[in-house]
Amino acid sequence: MAKGQAIQSDPSAANKGPSAFLVVTIVSVVAAAIGGGFAYFVIEPKPNEVVSDLNQPAPAAKPLSRFPNTATEVVLKPVIASLVQPDDKKVRMESSLIVAPGVPLPTALRAEIEQDIVVYLSGMKLIDVNGSRGLQNLRNDLDDRIKTRGQGAVLGFLITGLVFE
Repeated sequence: MAKGQAIQSDPSAANKGPSAFLVVTIVSVVAAAIGGGFAYFVIEPKPNEVVSDLNQPAPAAKPLSRFPNTATEVVLKPVIASLVQPDDKKVRMESSLIVAPGVPLPTALRAEIEQDIVVYLSGMKLIDVNGSRGLQNLRNDLDDRIKTRGQGAVLGFLITGLVFE
C-alpha cells in the first residue's frame, strides 16, 4: 500500500491571485462599456424638430373637454336603486346632464331621464360594474340612452358620484 504523503501548503500561494476589489472593478468597467456601446449603437436618438416657417400660425389646441365651453351643466337628483344581484345591495348615483347652449331642458324630460337611470340601475348586477372597464361601460350605456331620450338637447351625461351599499 502506498503511504499517504502530507500535503504542505505554501503560505505565499494564496496571495498569487488578483484581489476581489480588482476583479469587481474590472467587471464594472466592462459592464459600463457594454451598456454605453448598446446605448450608442442600438438606441437611436430622437431627431430635433426643425421649424420651417416661423410665420405659420400654431395648430389649433385640442379642447380640454368633450363638450363645448358654452354648454350648461344640469345637476340631477341623486338616484337610489336596488341591484338585481345580490339582492341586499343598493346603488346611489349622483349625476349631471350637459345641455346644449341656449336650449332649455323641460322638467318633464328631466324626470324621464331620472326614471331611465333608476330603471337601468335596477336591472344591473354588481358584477357588471366590476373594474374600470365596467364603470366605463356603465357611463357609455347611460350616455347613449340619455342622448337618445334628449333628442339633441342633451349633449352628454356625467357621473359625479357612485356608491354601492
